[in-house]
Amino acid sequence: NGGLKRDCKSDGTLHPSRKTATGEGMNFADFCQDPRAAKTAMLLPAHVLCLRLYTTAAYKSLNNPLRGLDADFQPRPLSAEQPHPLPITVHLLTEGIKQLRAVEGQSATANEKVVLWRGMRNVEVPSQFVKDGGAEKAAMSTTRDMKIAVMYSSSQCSVLLKLVTTSFRERGADLNFLSA
Repeated sequence: NGGLKRDCKSDGTLHPSRKTATGEGMNFADFCQDPRAAKTAMLLPAHVLCLRLYTTAAYKSLNNPLRGLDADFQPRPLSAEQPHPLPITVHLLTEGIKQLRAVEGQSATANEKVVLWRGMRNVEVPSQFVKDGGAEKAAMSTTRDMKIAVMYSSSQCSVLLKLVTTSFRERGADLNFLSA
């Protein structure tokens, strides 16, 4: 996770948002019982697990096959002979994102303009993408903080995307409250 310990700040101490009312570290049940998960979005524990899992280095195991890549970023197109290795996890991740987005769609800020950033390191933009644009085939993390995106893109060959959205329909789901 980029050198960060799970649920900790950059200095290694437990993030305040990951403490219970008594000051202890949260456990899995605490995330499942969070009102945003349990009451508002009606997420099942399986959704919470898959959403938290996505916020760890395990995202590669979920996203790479969707992008037609194996664990070593070599071509591996999905097919009937080689389906996604974690289909149930991807399904639950997709359901969880949809349920969280539905909640956002009911909020007073659902149709406000939001600028999101995506930083990528060690990538080159293909000329075809520059000419025609494209679509991401897998889940994609973004941030509202450009400094964070710049940090993630820091490399010899980096890309920084600015995504201007005007509706919840153009955004994914905010996973901060579940993020590892």
